[in-house]
Amino acid sequence: MTWSSIEIIDLIFVPIYFILFLAALYAFIKHAHNKRVTFGLLFLFPLIRCVGNILLVAAMQEQKKSNPNVNTLTDLYTGGFVLQLAGFGLLFSAALNLTKRASLYVAPVQNGGGRGGLIDKIKTPAGFLHLVNTVSNILLIVGLTNSTSSFSPTSANKASIDVLAKVGIIMLLVATVLLTVLTIYHLFIKGPLTPSARTILTFVAIACVPMIARMAWSTYRVAANNLIGANIWASLVLQYIAESVATAIFVALSFVLDARGGDADLDERKTYNDRAQNAYNSTAPNTQFATEQASSPGYAESKSAYTYPPQQAYQAA
Repeated sequence: MTWSSIEIIDLIFVPIYFILFLAALYAFIKHAHNKRVTFGLLFLFPLIRCVGNILLVAAMQEQKKSNPNVNTLTDLYTGGFVLQLAGFGLLFSAALNLTKRASLYVAPVQNGGGRGGLIDKIKTPAGFLHLVNTVSNILLIVGLTNSTSSFSPTSANKASIDVLAKVGIIMLLVATVLLTVLTIYHLFIKGPLTPSARTILTFVAIACVPMIARMAWSTYRVAANNLIGANIWASLVLQYIAESVATAIFVALSFVLDARGGDADLDERKTYNDRAQNAYNSTAPNTQFATEQASSPGYAESKSAYTYPPQQAYQAA
């Protein structure tokens, strides 16, 4: 029995996804003590893709039989495509969580910073994108499930995809583009980003490029009812390689953060900002806060790079 090019590609990427799974799992374990759910989402994505590829290869092998089992074939194709398309939501969530975390930096209270300012403003678009991601994945799963009759031995090469799946995939593409815009906005906005924040946002912005390419190609395949008969080499570059590169970028980020001593400066700046805001809001003197702030680890090295208007305003008062 001969193997088609797409079967070979699917099979080759099974160990590639598994290697990415192990690397992402290691990153999750390294960051678990800091409760970094991001890397938990990250290691699930290549694992799901690995299983999805196995199901699709099994479906293509079943289809080659002289008398394939219709139920088995449709179940394998449906499961494979659900994991292939809806599984992207995990990678999207990982990128969005990183963007949210990296947006924690201090900005002038009078210019909309501090609590209720830039730190909180990220929550609204991020929460909206999380909602869009959830809804789009539900639509994808329901839509592909409704398309199971298309994956029969007589029509598997001309599958007609349910409209719900098409709406879901378009929503996910738009959400990915908006995530890219949000990341670039916070990367280049005028504000004192911490070193870790700038590093994280840079990695996310770079990863968004292959993520958009992947979603654009997936959207085309679903909209054109061409999940099975799509161009093999375009799928190789725009789907398999693109999503693998994006995953590898996030895994590399975890090692970069480790090499730089983690991203504790994000928590430190957020904690300082909260306390500075409280001191600013209370009109009574707070010499203990100023003393602790001046003696905090890393303050002497970072005070030239960061300004804290809440504390300055408090001192003026």
